[in-house]
Amino acid sequence: MSRARWLVLGSHIPPDGGLGGMIRYTVEVTRSLQQRSDVEVHVHCRPEAVRFLLRDLGISPHRLHPSAPSSTVAASLAERFTIGRLMQRIDADVVFGSKQLLPRASGRDRDVVRLLTLHDMLPLDRPGDFGLAKRVLLPPAYRRSINDADIIACVSNAAQDRLLAHEPQVAARAMVVANAMSSALTEVEPEPIAELADRRFALIVGDRSRRKNAGFVVGLWPEVRARVPNAHLALVGPPGWGRNEDIPGTQAMVDSGALSEPGRVSDGQLRWAYDNAEVTLCPSLLEGFGLPVLEALSLGCPTIISQDPAQVEAADGRATIVDLASPDRWVDAIAEHLTAKRPASTADQPCRTWDDVAAELVAAVSAQAPPGPPPPSPPLDGDAVLGVDG
Repeated sequence: MSRARWLVLGSHIPPDGGLGGMIRYTVEVTRSLQQRSDVEVHVHCRPEAVRFLLRDLGISPHRLHPSAPSSTVAASLAERFTIGRLMQRIDADVVFGSKQLLPRASGRDRDVVRLLTLHDMLPLDRPGDFGLAKRVLLPPAYRRSINDADIIACVSNAAQDRLLAHEPQVAARAMVVANAMSSALTEVEPEPIAELADRRFALIVGDRSRRKNAGFVVGLWPEVRARVPNAHLALVGPPGWGRNEDIPGTQAMVDSGALSEPGRVSDGQLRWAYDNAEVTLCPSLLEGFGLPVLEALSLGCPTIISQDPAQVEAADGRATIVDLASPDRWVDAIAEHLTAKRPASTADQPCRTWDDVAAELVAAVSAQAPPGPPPPSPPLDGDAVLGVDG
């Protein structure tokens, strides 16, 4: 059987393969694709990620294509504008934009299927969350990538709705291929977080991006502690990828014992946190999928979420939904969980796996007829000035 050559755009993968949801998505899908007999995986990556891709994903050295060292923004833009030569050299059948960008369409690669994963529309919905370079350069390149794609795989119905609100003309090329939860969390040995041992605590999992809205809960915590004097809040996750939320009073709460900031933790520590928290809190303003919601509920942790559509979708009726416009109700719900005994087991392991995700992507590509030349269209702002196609 001939194998389709997939070129995965992975310049955002860090040396250890960790960090946020988009990185986890790329790593997990690439791992599942690598295990298939009908796919030959190639990865465009940064030099510092080569060891991880060799060791943890088992990708052959000659199928790893590191770029010159550069900033994250420059590496992403290189995938948009200069990767055409690599596509031709490996004779790619599929180019897989697992994050936000695809190579600019060219007549020379018209037989390559362009597959884009649509995690969210944050570059257009919340441009102010990004640093200056991304705020200026990313939205037009993102819009052009969406319009160049042959297949747009949205990670949720909510993400697809946001896509079509901005780009309704791509509806025929959009489909939902929902995320799965990493087996790493279900199989790993829990590892205690020392500063949370012997505490009854509520948990927030996520980076410090403004849309994650951790400051909303931090601001309510004095009221929670007025109801539950030993109430403790744990903020788990790395720094934000853009403009971080400035949360006043955090250090004072740490000093008083009301708050812990373990920061970025291992999978074992994250599993322990879900296993031992009285409740997971997800006050996000906008998500594309809502991975912490799925993780918490799948591992048996009661969860309170905002009305964000992606989080509601991920919860599938299993979480407590509280409107962010009703802070008093959040205080009531948090206090209730911190004073009640956590149910012995509410775990409901999801049956969906990353192998399922990969299989659906492969099926979508297999059903895609070889594309013709891209339709003529005027350049969007970013493409006109950022570079030339390789």
